[in-house]
Formats: sequence, C-alpha cells, structure tokens
Amino acid sequence: MVLKKENMLYERDGEGTLVPKEVELELDEDNMYYEELKGQKIFVIPLTRGELKKFFADIDIINAEGKDEKDFDADLILKHCSSPKFTDKEVSDLKPAFVKPIVDTILRESGMGNKKEAKKNMEKADEDFEKNWIEPDSIKKMLTWLSFYMDKDIITSIWED
Repeated sequence: MVLKKENMLYERDGEGTLVPKEVELELDEDNMYYEELKGQKIFVIPLTRGELKKFFADIDIINAEGKDEKDFDADLILKHCSSPKFTDKEVSDLKPAFVKPIVDTILRESGMGNKKEAKKNMEKADEDFEKNWIEPDSIKKMLTWLSFYMDKDIITSIWED
C-alpha cells in the first residue's frame, strides 16, 4: 500500500486554517480528577512544526532566565484548545490538574507526545538535521570532483540550481 499525502498533512478548511480535532483528553492515572475526566473529549488545533520549534525555544529561554512556564501553557491553551474555549482570565484560573492534560493532549495531537516527550523529540529532530546537514563548501568540492568524470555543463547547471 502506498502512503497517501493526505494522511500526512493536517486538515485545513477552505481558508487554509487548521481544523480543530475532537480527541480524548490525555490523562495521567495519578491525576486527582482522573475518574471524572476519563473519557472526556476536547477540540484541539494541532501545532505546526514551526509553532512547536518556537514553543520549545521560548520555554528554553524562560528556563534559562529562571521564570515559570505557566504563561506558555496558558498561551498554548488559548490558541490551540478550541472547545472548551477559554478567555485569558479563565485560563489564569484553571486548576493545575486540568492544565497538564490539556497541554499534553494538544502536544500529542501535534505528533509530539506529552510535554516531556515533545521536548525530547524536538531536540532529536534538531540533532538529526544538524548531523545530516551538508555544508555548501562540501557540496562544491563534491561537484568539482564529479566534474572530472561528468560533463562540466551538467555540473554547472546543478550548482546554479
């Protein structure tokens, strides 16, 4: 079976906006509201790769400055939890036992697991990119070497593209 591109992309509406997805709340069994929340659903809008990188880069900056992450959790809930929809005031009044499940659900639906797993996955993706990056000078040297064995016009057209 051939993998279809449609299965790999987030769903968007006619205006290009990401479509909210109804999903079951991600819960730890030690959550004090586990029995009450078990099986409950919310609507979330997944984060794109760019949003995920910015989210975790911002958290790294905050942690380096010794500040709290709760503002980033609040921002994530405000922007990516579409139902129930919270106001700024309501998010600031959310009980901590509800914040983590909502944030973890948003991250899970963004393909990153919970917050701890998401940070690890983003770091791994960055490491893989850096490991597989080829410096332009290396490419130029490789093309120069190939030019001894291939038509120079082909090499020049490859380099110019």
